[in-house]
Amino acid sequence: MKWIIFLIILLVFSVSVFGQAAANVATSGHAVNGKLISLTNIVPLRDCKIENFSGKVRNIDEKGDAVSFQLWEKKEKRKFELSLNRLAPSDRAVIFHDMIRKSFRLRIAGYACEPDEAISAFSIDLVY
Repeated sequence: MKWIIFLIILLVFSVSVFGQAAANVATSGHAVNGKLISLTNIVPLRDCKIENFSGKVRNIDEKGDAVSFQLWEKKEKRKFELSLNRLAPSDRAVIFHDMIRKSFRLRIAGYACEPDEAISAFSIDLVY
């Protein structure tokens, strides 16, 4: 009798653990009209300095499953990298139309592991 109860408890906890497994895709936010306006959880957690920056998109360079671009704000500019691997296929199809376009204003948070290296974005928001 004790073994049956033990197996039931083990089964319940096992199902609970598998149910809580996080999806390996970024979370997207859409406006009422269906436009993509935000992406979060783009890269996993890292032990690096966090940088935040807001500015207009310039110098977009798409290379396979990654895109690099710069954000310009007055006299300051920062280079960012975005891995497209964790984006859902529906978000990948519209990201260059709805978010990453020349002169669109974005607010980005990302990890800066090296001082002069491009910042790996983990959160992108479109600023109106």
